[in-house]
Amino acid sequence: MLKKWETNNLEECNLPDEVRIAFISATKNFHGITFKPILYYGKQNFIGVDYAITCSQVTETNPPQESLILMIINSLPNKNIEGKFDYEIKDIKHII
Repeated sequence: MLKKWETNNLEECNLPDEVRIAFISATKNFHGITFKPILYYGKQNFIGVDYAITCSQVTETNPPQESLILMIINSLPNKNIEGKFDYEIKDIKHII
């Protein structure tokens, strides 16, 4: 028998605009899994900007599997288009 956490009803947090854009852009190409931001920790400037967000991660399996993760998203200026940024998930750490 697999152990499974029963999580509280985790509500989505309101991300600042720049973080919301980074989150949507970095997660849009995932299929079979959804992410919901629960807590925005903050950001650091280091080779671009890194954003730290705790997320609920739910798989589209039967039954769905939910876990909590810490997601680090990196934002770098696009080298070819001034004023445009590129976003990528730099790291994901499973919490529970």
